[in-house]
Amino acid sequence: MMKNIGREIHRATGVFHITTVPLGSRPRVLDLCLAPGGFSSIAMQHSPDAHVRAFSLPPGEGGHRVRIGPHPNIAIDFLDVNMLAADMGADAVPPPAHPDADNFLPRRLRPGDAFDLVICDGQVLRTHPRAPYREAHEAARLGFAQLALGLGSVRRGGTMLGSCTRSRAGGPSWSCAPSAASRTCASSSPGSPTRSAPRAYMVASDVQPQREEARRAVDTWKRLWRAATFGSDGEYDDLSRACAPDVGQVLEDFGPTLIGLGAEAWEIQASALSRAPFLRQRLKSRPSPGGAVTE
Repeated sequence: MMKNIGREIHRATGVFHITTVPLGSRPRVLDLCLAPGGFSSIAMQHSPDAHVRAFSLPPGEGGHRVRIGPHPNIAIDFLDVNMLAADMGADAVPPPAHPDADNFLPRRLRPGDAFDLVICDGQVLRTHPRAPYREAHEAARLGFAQLALGLGSVRRGGTMLGSCTRSRAGGPSWSCAPSAASRTCASSSPGSPTRSAPRAYMVASDVQPQREEARRAVDTWKRLWRAATFGSDGEYDDLSRACAPDVGQVLEDFGPTLIGLGAEAWEIQASALSRAPFLRQRLKSRPSPGGAVTE
């Protein structure tokens, strides 16, 4: 399925056509949540000499099985991205009483590492056993980690591909993409004609991570991740409100762009909903103007 989604996104955006490789170098891909590996597989089909650096939740901790490789050009670290404390700016030793004190990881991405394509489409898995404190903000933390590490590691002029289907209060936002990239576009996954919740993706190309807006976004995402990881719910909520963009300003700056990005996805979803079995059944049983139930 992920390969089909990848092919559709590529047809719409050319996302896997890597053009930012410095002379004498090979394309570099960072896949922050690899398994099952469909997107990286498509990337390597288009750039056979590409080197893929990937993180993936270990199957023993509930992660999906990786279905590509072993391959000499793929280096996989099996780990929980939400444990990359040092990469997220938490270099100090965590308090011994913290539930994950023994699980946080040292830095995995070297300063100055640059990737031509960054894939950040990971989702929280129900099969992943976690400490109870993580449940409230796990999806937001995973989003913050992927976007902060991704935007902080993409090469100037590179491309980012991420999932933006489910938006949660206090969660990460792709709203900085129009200011950090020269071109953004959205794509929806293929699926059955009656699929009522298609997964949507955002592609940001010609990303400029050196821009002040991008640097601020990375710093904000890291601070929010640390608050959700080490702070109380109240501390995280306060910081979320303080960091939340002004809705009016976002609409003024990016409204037409965001509407344009979502229009295709909304059209696909509306079409799918109109044919969804549960809606068709409801329409059939709706009383007619004369009072009779239609069949």
